[in-house]
This record gives sequence, C-alpha cells and structure tokens, in this order.
Amino acid sequence: MSRWFPVIVLMALSASVSAMEVPVRFTEGTMHGFLSVRSMTGEQIAQGKALQVAKGEQVETRLVFHFKDGSLYDEKVTFTQQRIFTLQKYNLIQRGPSFPEDLEVTMDRGAGQYTVRTQADKDAPEQVTTGTLELPVDAYNGMMVMILKNLPKGVSETVSYMAFLPAPTVIKLEIWPVDETKITVGEIAKQATQYRMEPKMAGLKLLFGRLFGKIPRDWHYHFVILTEEVPAFVQFEGPLHYKGPVVQIGLLSPYITEPEVTNSSK
Repeated sequence: MSRWFPVIVLMALSASVSAMEVPVRFTEGTMHGFLSVRSMTGEQIAQGKALQVAKGEQVETRLVFHFKDGSLYDEKVTFTQQRIFTLQKYNLIQRGPSFPEDLEVTMDRGAGQYTVRTQADKDAPEQVTTGTLELPVDAYNGMMVMILKNLPKGVSETVSYMAFLPAPTVIKLEIWPVDETKITVGEIAKQATQYRMEPKMAGLKLLFGRLFGKIPRDWHYHFVILTEEVPAFVQFEGPLHYKGPVVQIGLLSPYITEPEVTNSSK
C-alpha cells in the first residue's frame, strides 16, 4: 500500500488553536520566479520556476523543479481569493530517483473527488486510489508561501493540509514566527521573519507512526519571508517528501550573458 505525504513549497500558521481560513491582505496575480534547490552542504541538486497567472476569479500557480538526476517535481494549484484564500484544485507529480516512488495526486473541491496514482518502480504495476473528498475551507496544499505573506507581523496560525495515506487525511499544521533575521539584497539590508511549521502532535504521531514509526531527528520546515513593505518569499528549508533529506530552496537572479567574441583573420 502506497503512503504519501508531500511537503512543499511552495504550501504554509492570531494565537488561535483551531484551524481557520486566512484572510486576503495581498492579492496574488502574475509571477514568474526562478528557484534553486540545494542540499544542506550547498550542492545544487535542482533548478525550477514558480509561475502564476490570474484567470477570471481564479488564480493558477505552478511550481516545477527539474533535478540533475532527471527527477521531476511539478505542482499545480488553482485557488480563489475573494476575502479569503480557498484552494479549488490541486495536482502534484513526483517522478524519478529523488523520490521514493512515482506519484500523481489530483483533488478537486468542486467535483468532490480525489485520485492518487503511485508506482514503486518502472516494473511495478501502477496503484490507483480514487474516492470522494470534502476539502476543509482552510486546506492549503501548495499555498503556504502566500499564506505566510498574508499573516500580520508576529501572528501565528493553524491551517489544514491534506495528506494521502493513501486515503485523504486532514493534518493540522501550526505555523508561527520564531525569529527576526536580516537579509541582504545587493548592498541593502532588509528585515525578514523566519517561520516554523509543524503538524500538531496528534497529526505528527499519526503521520510518522503509519509511515515509519518515529519522527526523523532532523525533521523541520522553516520559511523566511521578507516582511518590509510588500511581503516576499526568501527561502524554504525542509524535505520535499516524507522520506527526503532537508534541502534549501532559494531565489535565482537572471543575468544577461555576453555574446562570445571570436577572433577572425582576413
């Protein structure tokens, strides 16, 4: 039986103890960002992009990572932002040796359906699980960065996340600010907030008790969000999947490459 708990990116927590939807403070719209995935030793293991476009009342985002070993991480989210952020559709593909198994997950709030496809290896049969699903209003798979950008300074929150074990299971996530940190943009110093994200203890025990009986020693999720003026993503640190190593995801800056100068003799 396949078991799955993807974590990202590019997902995300008032001192309230019950999960609740997050109000919109900064509307989303159009974006094209470039990202790097590095090991904790600094080696770049993947490059990617974050795309976003508004289509009518809905916003579509896509987060893609191409790994050096040929693996693929491709996450698509459709959401609305009328007063509160609401996840409408979600699709995730994980494929290749960087992941414990090939995986595709889809869920649709309007249709009330989910599908999970897994394949342990290329010679193994594909396992398909489907069923009905009632998404919590505050389910934020693939939306954590935008949720963090919309939290007032110093505020914590609890939200929901859909894990598939393989049946859909609601995990409550607690997110809170743990530190203020300075970052440098060029030669300019800026202030950023570091957030920590953890499943509530009952969810943590459920998740890791089913997967491998204990919580990994280095298991953690940290986000760094620029909090001056308009908020922005700076860095994520944590595993990309439940058995994966902790990695760092950061921004890449495009630059113009000078054309090669060739010497030609007449």
